[in-house]
Amino acid sequence: MGKKILILVMIMVLPFFCFLTTVRAKNLDSKIDNIDGEITDEFLSKREASLLYYKRGVEYASQGQYQEAKKEFKKSLEQSKFAANSKDALRIIDDLDREIISKVYALHIFKGESYIQKRQFQQAIYELGEALQD
Repeated sequence: MGKKILILVMIMVLPFFCFLTTVRAKNLDSKIDNIDGEITDEFLSKREASLLYYKRGVEYASQGQYQEAKKEFKKSLEQSKFAANSKDALRIIDDLDREIISKVYALHIFKGESYIQKRQFQQAIYELGEALQD
C-alpha cells in the first residue's frame, strides 16, 4: 500500500518539481551541447553540474543501467549536498539492491522521470501508471 501512495504522490507532485528541473536542463542544453566524462567548474556552476549528473543518472537508470546511474547520482551529490532528486534516486536503487522493489518497478519510475525531463508528460504518466501495476 505504501508503494502505491508513493507513486500517487509522485504523479501529483513530480511534474511540478520536474518542470523546474526541465527548465534548468534546457538552460544547460543551450549552454553546452554535450560534455562527456568529468564535468568541471570551468564549464558549469556546481548547481548546473549537479543537475547534469542527475540527468545522466536518470538516463542510465531508465535503460536499466543502475550501477552507472548510481555513480552519476553520487557525483551529483558531490556537487550539491542539496540535490534531493539524486538522494531519492539513490534510495530507489538501494531499495532495488535490497530487493525491496522489483527491477520492473524501478525501470518504470526512472523511465517516467526521464520522460518528465523531456516534457513528454503522456509517456511519463503511462510509465508511472505501469509502476503502480507492479
